[in-house]
Amino acid sequence: MQQVKSSLEQKIKQMQISLTGEPVLRLTGLSAATLPHMDYEVAGTPAQRKVWQDKIDQQGAVLKARGLLS
Repeated sequence: MQQVKSSLEQKIKQMQISLTGEPVLRLTGLSAATLPHMDYEVAGTPAQRKVWQDKIDQQGAVLKARGLLS
């Protein structure tokens, strides 16, 4: 069992995954560029990431206040 585990761990470390080249996405016609719910511009710059993070933090605070998030 240890040999199998070691072999799998080594293979995982050597793996490089890129969603742009994933065959399943390509075959289904889906890709990062064609998924309508993906908004890549929301955090395109450091300032946009800050605004986005502030918004998420505010939503988290509201959910915590309502007892819906711990």
